[in-house]
Amino acid sequence: MDSITPASYPVDRISPSKHSTISPFMRSNASVGDLREHQYRFMRSAFDRTGGLVCGDEAAHRLGRSCDQPISKLARWIVDQTIVSLEWHSGIHVPMFQFEARAMAPRESVLQVVRELREVFDGWQSALWFTTPNYWLGGCVPLEQIHRDPIGVIEAARADRFLIKE
Repeated sequence: MDSITPASYPVDRISPSKHSTISPFMRSNASVGDLREHQYRFMRSAFDRTGGLVCGDEAAHRLGRSCDQPISKLARWIVDQTIVSLEWHSGIHVPMFQFEARAMAPRESVLQVVRELREVFDGWQSALWFTTPNYWLGGCVPLEQIHRDPIGVIEAARADRFLIKE
């Protein structure tokens, strides 16, 4: 894989969806397919360092250890945008950083960030937001700061939501 050097966030928007951000490491002549591929690899690498990115079936299986209706519960979280999830190659993928390991319950700090972002971002964009250096966090990555400085990450999400809405 080529070397990837993210620039600071926010970045120019050229994606097909209304409020989409592009990955800051792409060349301007890249196709949308290339852009998505690079974004996915970038996000997957970041999520691999924080619990991984699992398919929906695996997430439901893990959730089944602590609840009776894991598929329904996971589907509700995804549909309501309660958690971060992204679609890739016709499958749903769920980053595991957002859950308490044993109970598979969403972490409150992540829930608060997702509540801020879901008004302006879809699941893909939220996942990208968590893995991209953020201006409001002094260039730090929200994914790496959420456990160290949850209030700072929530405030960064709120600031970005406000700017995107305007």
